[in-house]
Amino acid sequence: MTDPITGHGCNTASYAAEQIYETLVTNKEAAWDEAVGAAYWNRVKAYIVAVTEWTNAMTQPLPEHIAGLLMKTAADQQTADEIAAWFEDPIKAREAFLGNSINPR
Repeated sequence: MTDPITGHGCNTASYAAEQIYETLVTNKEAAWDEAVGAAYWNRVKAYIVAVTEWTNAMTQPLPEHIAGLLMKTAADQQTADEIAAWFEDPIKAREAFLGNSINPR
């Protein structure tokens, strides 16, 4: 399934699966407990939060600075390339939209 707004549904699922694998390999001698779960969340939280918040932001009216950037892309290839790169790096996209740091629990 692909997220219809930012296209990161499959990417996020693949990323999460890879990271759970890496977490389990790293902790193969440990029981799956709260500490291992916390280690997994610490590995994935920046990406997962960024994708979620960016997607949620895309469902709202666009902030003025984002609307301005999108309008600028028609005449400025560098700006267009930077916006296209958001789809490669959701953390960068989230920062462009919201600007504040990711600090989930």
